[in-house]
Amino acid sequence: KVVFSAIKSLIMTRIGDLFLIFYIIMIYFHYFTFNFYEIQFMVKIGLIKYTPILNCITLFLLFCAIGKSAQIPLHTWLPKAMVGPTPVSALIHAA
Repeated sequence: KVVFSAIKSLIMTRIGDLFLIFYIIMIYFHYFTFNFYEIQFMVKIGLIKYTPILNCITLFLLFCAIGKSAQIPLHTWLPKAMVGPTPVSALIHAA
């Protein structure tokens, strides 16, 4: 039971990491920058318009936050994580 809790915590947080990687890749290859101020400036001057890619990038960032901070629907690892060993508990407190 303890091992299952640790594995579940690891998998759920790795899902958040996966969405973070997708977000980083998409934002860089679509806008060629990681700087939010540059992206905001591009929106103001009209270089960036609404596209489905923009929705996808936003959803990846949202799912990353959901997975890493145990929000619904990826919150199922949080109650069981306290049963797990100390590294799992440390993962909760670090988030």
